[in-house]
Amino acid sequence: MNKPTAGNIFHRAIRDCMSEARVPTQLEVEQIAEKIWSDAFSRLAGAQWKDVPSYSTVRQNIMRAALAALGVGPAQLSAQ
Repeated sequence: MNKPTAGNIFHRAIRDCMSEARVPTQLEVEQIAEKIWSDAFSRLAGAQWKDVPSYSTVRQNIMRAALAALGVGPAQLSAQ
């Protein structure tokens, strides 16, 4: 996973998509979702991102947050 290096506030995928004015790949959305989960919820939940069931409301909400961070909606992603 492309984790941000020390001193970088924004994940590389966010910077790349914005600077290139492009829709993120599914992998980039997953990377951002994993980053959001690990920074905000993994310690509290006691689970890693890979352990959050794909059908769960929690995972769906984190994926929506990742899309919002990337500045796209689900329809834009599926139009690729």
